[in-house]
Amino acid sequence: EHENIFEMRKNGEYDMWNFLENTYFPLVKEKVEALKDKPYHEKIVYCLFNECDNGIWFGTWKDGWTDFDDAGRQNFYKAWKMTYNYVLTLDPDAVFGGPGYFEYNSDKIKSFLSFCKDNNCLPDILIYHELSELSSLNWDLDVQDKLGIEDELGIDHIPVIVTEYGTMEECGNPSKMFPYILQAEATDTYGNIAFWRLADNLNDNLADSNVPNSCWWLYRW
Repeated sequence: EHENIFEMRKNGEYDMWNFLENTYFPLVKEKVEALKDKPYHEKIVYCLFNECDNGIWFGTWKDGWTDFDDAGRQNFYKAWKMTYNYVLTLDPDAVFGGPGYFEYNSDKIKSFLSFCKDNNCLPDILIYHELSELSSLNWDLDVQDKLGIEDELGIDHIPVIVTEYGTMEECGNPSKMFPYILQAEATDTYGNIAFWRLADNLNDNLADSNVPNSCWWLYRW
């Protein structure tokens, strides 16, 4: 909905709360009801929002762009709480993942977790992305920072899934992806390779249809 919302914002027609309840919630209901009775339900993590800190849904509109400023954060927190509670009405055993930020940022993570602690809506899984050129070096530092924030706030340590990692130039290159594997193993975190380019090639891990490349073998090993 990015382009659609951008056009509505540009034309002064965007109502984020109307969009949330009347466009997004019906889609949420459709997906939750399709999944809640599956035999593998306990393995499902509902990631309520993806890269919400790009500001397009909840940020402040500023002359042609959106800013995830303090007002944008507060809008997102309200939306998170609303969606969290709505999903619980559909699936009381739901497992929640969030916030789904496009980056790890200490201030943004601390602010989000502080809100969730105060409003009884902590995620079961902490989700963010590692997509910068320094992510393979900063992964461990970010996890350690996260642990410090949890200790400071007095909340239990939350498992981490980095749901997108690896730059476009790195994916498919075993020498570039190996450090990510080391970081994930060392920090006891989970990770999903980012999807950047061609469909049906396992995120750059196939050389051709059903033909693995060297990076596929790295992950296999």
